[in-house]
Amino acid sequence: MEYKERTLKKSALRASENFKVLLVTGARQVGKTTFLRNIAGERRYVTLDNPKDLLMAVEEPEFFFETYRPPVLIDEIQYAPPLFRYIKMLADKTEERGLVWMTGSQQFGLMRDVSETLAGRVIIMDMMGFSFYERMSAGELQKPFLPSREPAQILKRRGLRETYEAIWRGAYPDITDRPEDQWAGFYSSYVKTYIERDVRQIINVGNASDFMKFLSVIAARTAQELNFADISRDVGIAPNTAKAWLAILETSGIVYLLRPYFKNITK
Repeated sequence: MEYKERTLKKSALRASENFKVLLVTGARQVGKTTFLRNIAGERRYVTLDNPKDLLMAVEEPEFFFETYRPPVLIDEIQYAPPLFRYIKMLADKTEERGLVWMTGSQQFGLMRDVSETLAGRVIIMDMMGFSFYERMSAGELQKPFLPSREPAQILKRRGLRETYEAIWRGAYPDITDRPEDQWAGFYSSYVKTYIERDVRQIINVGNASDFMKFLSVIAARTAQELNFADISRDVGIAPNTAKAWLAILETSGIVYLLRPYFKNITK
């Protein structure tokens, strides 16, 4: 599959010039590793999905950095919390920037470890799925949204059918070019992996079918006002449980909550 340039490229490279550590987070399968490997140049690469390297990172972190000297890209950093202390030590020894690049999918414990150990040394960038620009291999043309009476029209305007097809297909890079009959299988496997590898590590979901129903109810309310009483009633769970489960979906990048705009910034 052809690599599509990500809009985040320019910002990530500039951030690496100014910070010692770069962390790219986001939901599973949004393209974090592919993105960083395509802009890494001669930077060393190691993935902690490899059991041998993971064991070294957990039990011998000092030797790990002897083997993989900076500048280095560490994939799935959340699997090896002991590395964070050594990354801090590396960062404090030099004024060199861009020492360590990292990716992390499970943001729950990861963000706690990062904030406790690497505060002031790391810049965190969140990656989402493909935008329309990125789908069309025009990621570098995309600019931050600014309200205007004359919005820029770089890409052609889409009709209703094309827009809904893009929404139905989704924005995960691995699915954007696949035939339609492959979509259901991809998402079925994705949700199963998400619940088993991510959600169950954070909360005790006694009945996985309840969480699946919760996902369906949340999806049916896309672009609608958030009402926990309605959601909890439809799923058959307590409102506090609905709030806790939604917080997990938001933290792991599955949903995005759009807050209302108030002129009064204290609201």
